[in-house]
Amino acid sequence: MPGAIPCAGDVRWGGWADLSNGWRLEMPEMAADTRLPITVDARRLSAAE
Repeated sequence: MPGAIPCAGDVRWGGWADLSNGWRLEMPEMAADTRLPITVDARRLSAAE
Protein backbone atom coordinates (compact mmCIF):
# COMPACT_ATOMS: atom_id res chain seq x y z
CA MET A 1 0.00 0.00 0.00
CA PRO A 2 1.67 3.28 -1.06
CA GLY A 3 2.16 5.69 1.82
CA ALA A 4 1.58 3.04 4.49
CA ILE A 5 3.61 3.37 7.66
CA PRO A 6 4.09 0.90 10.52
CA CYS A 7 1.77 1.66 13.42
CA ALA A 8 0.37 0.14 16.59
CA GLY A 9 -2.95 -1.62 16.09
CA ASP A 10 -5.57 -1.39 13.38
CA VAL A 11 -6.93 2.02 14.29
CA ARG A 12 -5.79 5.43 13.12
CA TRP A 13 -5.78 7.16 16.54
CA GLY A 14 -3.91 6.36 19.72
CA GLY A 15 -0.79 4.21 19.85
CA TRP A 16 2.23 5.10 17.72
CA ALA A 17 3.34 5.55 14.11
CA ASP A 18 6.85 5.19 12.60
CA LEU A 19 7.84 7.82 10.04
CA SER A 20 10.31 7.28 7.18
CA ASN A 21 12.84 9.61 8.88
CA GLY A 22 13.08 7.15 11.81
CA TRP A 23 10.91 9.07 14.26
CA ARG A 24 8.24 7.24 16.29
CA LEU A 25 5.28 9.47 17.17
CA GLU A 26 2.63 8.88 19.81
CA MET A 27 -0.76 9.66 18.30
CA PRO A 28 -3.55 11.16 20.42
CA GLU A 29 -6.76 9.26 21.19
CA MET A 30 -9.60 10.49 18.98
CA ALA A 31 -12.94 9.17 17.73
CA ALA A 32 -12.60 6.48 15.03
CA ASP A 33 -14.77 8.51 12.65
CA THR A 34 -12.63 11.68 12.89
CA ARG A 35 -12.41 13.12 9.38
CA LEU A 36 -9.16 14.19 7.72
CA PRO A 37 -7.39 16.49 7.19
CA ILE A 38 -6.77 17.75 10.72
CA THR A 39 -3.76 18.93 12.70
CA VAL A 40 -2.83 16.95 15.82
CA ASP A 41 -0.23 17.29 18.54
CA ALA A 42 1.80 14.08 18.27
CA ARG A 43 4.58 13.48 20.78
CA ARG A 44 7.94 12.18 19.54
CA LEU A 45 8.80 9.03 21.47
CA SER A 46 12.19 8.08 20.00
CA ALA A 47 13.92 6.91 16.87
CA ALA A 48 12.27 3.73 15.59
CA GLU A 49 14.24 0.53 16.07
